[in-house]
Amino acid sequence: MRYHFLVLLFLFFTLSGDAQPKDNSHSLRLYGQADFAHGSFYPQLGIQYQLSRNSFLHGAVSYGTTGEIHKKNTWWQNSDGSYSPEEELTWYMDDSSASAPLFFNGMRENLDLSFQAFTFYAQYQVLLIGYIKDKNKYLSFISGGLSWSEVKQSGKVDYLDLSNTTLTSIDASARFHSFSPDIELTLLYEHKSGFGIRAGARMTFGFPLNDFFKLVYGTTNCNLYSGLNWNAFAGISFKF
Repeated sequence: MRYHFLVLLFLFFTLSGDAQPKDNSHSLRLYGQADFAHGSFYPQLGIQYQLSRNSFLHGAVSYGTTGEIHKKNTWWQNSDGSYSPEEELTWYMDDSSASAPLFFNGMRENLDLSFQAFTFYAQYQVLLIGYIKDKNKYLSFISGGLSWSEVKQSGKVDYLDLSNTTLTSIDASARFHSFSPDIELTLLYEHKSGFGIRAGARMTFGFPLNDFFKLVYGTTNCNLYSGLNWNAFAGISFKF
């Protein structure tokens, strides 16, 4: 995913043609797009309002199944005859979180989790490059801001009890919040009629929280809303 920025920039410069003066008109753009991440895609609706020549406010909302995690842990035999897991699948470690039942004398094994989320985005956006050719526009934006997600987690976790080596399946349903700073790169081709095609990529770094705004500890191997994540998007827009 980290190479998508370079690919998109290459396509942008390939298509853009000769440089023209940057667009200086105030504008309002509405857009709809599909976000792609972790094997899922979900819709997003947004608005972009131009503040000045090169600066914008960007707001959006999205809802849908935002991804799934399916992990199977493998155990390896050590030279002394003992066994160690290929990866320790950690999960929430806060006893006041919704997933508190995962406190046992053992290890989490297999994960089968799905995430649905309702997310709000607010960003400040800057025009990096603006080209006009035959009244058609080729624009590149970079933006930074914050997002807030209301997350519904469903699925199960297989738990290995080391005291008797039994494997127990536990319902891992939970609801929590997630706060994330975001950085986003957007490329836009806009026809002179106002209709546009947009694509880009977003980087997030999530902090999942419980109901009392207490940080819920976790790792990215178990939670799409904890730590660093990437997703891509593509859609259409219209300028008023």
